[in-house]
Amino acid sequence: MGRRRTAQVVPRGEGRWLVRVFLGRDEKGKRRYWSTMLHGGKKAAEKYATDVQGKVDRGEFNPDAERAKDAPETVGAFIDYWMEAVAPRRVSEYTLIDYKAMAKRYIKPELGEIVLAKLVPSDVQRLVTALEAKGLSPRTVRYAQGVLRNALNKAVREGKIPSNPAAAKMVDLPKSQGRELTVLSPEEARAFVEAAEGDRWAALWILLLASGARPGEVLGLRWEDYDGERIRIQRALVRDRKGGGWKLKEPKTKKSRRTVPLPTPAITALKAHRKRQAEEKLAAKEYAEHGLIFADESGEPGITSTTCSRRRSSRRSGPTTSGTRARRCCWPAG
Repeated sequence: MGRRRTAQVVPRGEGRWLVRVFLGRDEKGKRRYWSTMLHGGKKAAEKYATDVQGKVDRGEFNPDAERAKDAPETVGAFIDYWMEAVAPRRVSEYTLIDYKAMAKRYIKPELGEIVLAKLVPSDVQRLVTALEAKGLSPRTVRYAQGVLRNALNKAVREGKIPSNPAAAKMVDLPKSQGRELTVLSPEEARAFVEAAEGDRWAALWILLLASGARPGEVLGLRWEDYDGERIRIQRALVRDRKGGGWKLKEPKTKKSRRTVPLPTPAITALKAHRKRQAEEKLAAKEYAEHGLIFADESGEPGITSTTCSRRRSSRRSGPTTSGTRARRCCWPAG
């Protein structure tokens, strides 16, 4: 039995590898080889060489088909692969939707046709400059760079590129601008509570003010999360962008799960709210028992035009800042 042949992997400069595979001899006894140049890491080149050698040994290697498949991978093609095969395992579906929109709108038009192995930091810098020239905010520019960096981290791990040209240390990014938070003064808070009294969603507005929780976290509360003195935040109510409607979503991190003690006004408001909800259950012909604290008359989440109307009334009756939380609570009805 003859000695098993092994494909050769020969370095041809930084990140460039010549793969050479012996195919046998032709009718005149001349040696035949399959050779191709790969860009990226050594491990990727060695894996490719092993795969080709295996096909040759099994008699499955087709030079024409391999040549057609051997076209260099572009940045756009790799991002598409990463979005479909890798990102869904790492981020939420909502973040993935944002990632895809960012890639389609900003990254791929600028860099999509560049061969992945030839992408360099100056290309990424041109992307950053182009996005700034379009008037995009520093946050959006940095977000786009972050999406690209995350995708290319996978390319580095797969050995397709030796290093990440989109790494923060390789690119000059615009300075991030922190958002200035609006905080109610004690007088404004009292005015807000007074304006909310008697409203269908008074407990919602007061709980948002008292807890500092995100609107989705408060709207996702069930009565089982409330013990009469504190609330336990462990999920959020979010829109289902694919199927429409709503769903409850687990928090991203352990720190998002937390217990928040409530002041007396919030406890009083929740007590009145619970009594009203019990009356609505008795009066309703059908009631969806989701256990939600903030449900409408049918038991469904209170995310309706009624919620949005509260924002308008709060802005009319109270301080300008009193509509801040209410505005964050509002989603289109339907």
